[in-house]
Amino acid sequence: MNPPIRDWRGQRVWLMGAPSGIGEALARHYASHSSEIGLAARREDLLRSLVSGLPGRTATYPLDVSDTDAVNRAAADFMHRHGVPDIVIANAGAAESAPITRTSLDTWRRLLDVNLTGVFLTLREGVQWTDGEDFNADDVVYTLELIHAHPELDRAALWDANGGFIESVEKVDDTHVAVNLSRIYTL
Repeated sequence: MNPPIRDWRGQRVWLMGAPSGIGEALARHYASHSSEIGLAARREDLLRSLVSGLPGRTATYPLDVSDTDAVNRAAADFMHRHGVPDIVIANAGAAESAPITRTSLDTWRRLLDVNLTGVFLTLREGVQWTDGEDFNADDVVYTLELIHAHPELDRAALWDANGGFIESVEKVDDTHVAVNLSRIYTL
């Protein structure tokens, strides 16, 4: 596992899914610590609005996180401008609140593209930049525990203490994480 970052100053951060919720909170956090940030999201207007209030060096990338070419171009530009990122965050996501019987196949495919393919593309590009240490179970546990330790980041109310459904998270081995639920999550 990568060691915990204790000094956020000067960190280079690549953040997908930036303009609202957890992404917005993370962007503000890193910017307040003089980080160099690359922010990506579909909504260019929201990206501009967020960046207008951030200090420091911030590059914006309006893109669809499931578009391989767009993610690759943005990743190459970020690396050219800022160098190898210290932190890669796959935060982009989409949701549809409807019973499965009323969810179209097109909607299902869009959700998979954003929530799975988008994460894959973000992490694939990010891991190619790192020192070669693979993303593993420790990183997942660390991320979820970071959100738990900072309730202001838990805007999606994942943790039970915030009205969510995660009771605890623990590493099982290098490639598996156990997430204990306090209740079953339903849409």
